[in-house]
Amino acid sequence: MGKQIIKALETAKLVEMWPDVVGHSVAVHTEVRTIRRGVLVVSADSHGWAQELTLLKPKIIERVYAVTGLKINDIRFNGQLSIKQ
Repeated sequence: MGKQIIKALETAKLVEMWPDVVGHSVAVHTEVRTIRRGVLVVSADSHGWAQELTLLKPKIIERVYAVTGLKINDIRFNGQLSIKQ
């Protein structure tokens, strides 16, 4: 399989399992965007959420691996999620 297909599958797996990784109360305020070079990019619906999640980054990285088996080196959070349904 090509690297782009593998990346797309890994991202899709994490999107599907995101509520299991962070819990429903966090998942409703966030959205997995992509994984680039081992860096998970997540949008939050406010800068406050992004800041709070940044403090929890080590725990979330551990949970990503525990729940999905994906090895993430870092997470970048931003408060640019426009509409969360």
